[in-house]
Amino acid sequence: MTKPAFQVEGVRKRHGDDFDLSIDELFIERGTVCSILGDNGAGKTTLLKILAGLTLPDQGEIRFHGRPMLPGGAGLSTRRRMVFLSQRPRLLRGTVLRNVLFGLSARGICGTAAIKLAEEALDDVGMASYSNRKANALSGGEAQRVALARALCLDVDALLLDEPTSHVDEDFTQGFEACLKKLQDDRGTTILIATHDSDLADRLAQQKVYLARGRLIQVLPTPEERRARMAGEPSA
Repeated sequence: MTKPAFQVEGVRKRHGDDFDLSIDELFIERGTVCSILGDNGAGKTTLLKILAGLTLPDQGEIRFHGRPMLPGGAGLSTRRRMVFLSQRPRLLRGTVLRNVLFGLSARGICGTAAIKLAEEALDDVGMASYSNRKANALSGGEAQRVALARALCLDVDALLLDEPTSHVDEDFTQGFEACLKKLQDDRGTTILIATHDSDLADRLAQQKVYLARGRLIQVLPTPEERRARMAGEPSA
């Protein structure tokens, strides 16, 4: 049976008098592209941040590759095995290249090896010619590309993307999809995409999670369909 990348059990995140997120059980398969779909306020970003270890649930447990997501420094090594890309990413002062190099330097990768990885990632997102430009002069879509390049050049097990195509044009979206497919094929990276774009989900995702008002309403394929698929049998 396919091992889960993420296991969610009894997770609750309260907002005021109600739950912003309430999920009894969720398994996200390792090495798949999983889309998280729902309207505004459905809990997509909250779920992504909890899975990334950036937001602590009020109760419940998250496991990543079988290991519990622990708060504080105790969980740092686990959280470094994944990257979260926000819908409106923040860039550092300085050049585009410096921004992409930042994540590598934080993981102890420096010098010519780091520059090579950064330049390859910029080329993958169509930003190779922007290497020496100031990051604060970029448009929203260009900043999104740089943030994606910063994530792509890191050797992580999971990439969590919050509305990654919301500020970019159609040409970039096509290149972005090709990047994700290559990342999955070459490295077996688990990729989670919170999106309103059902067409994007249809093209990329092997697993789909639907949220409404903080509740899990559907996961596709269903557990029965997954078991039948792994057994080589047709699902009902």
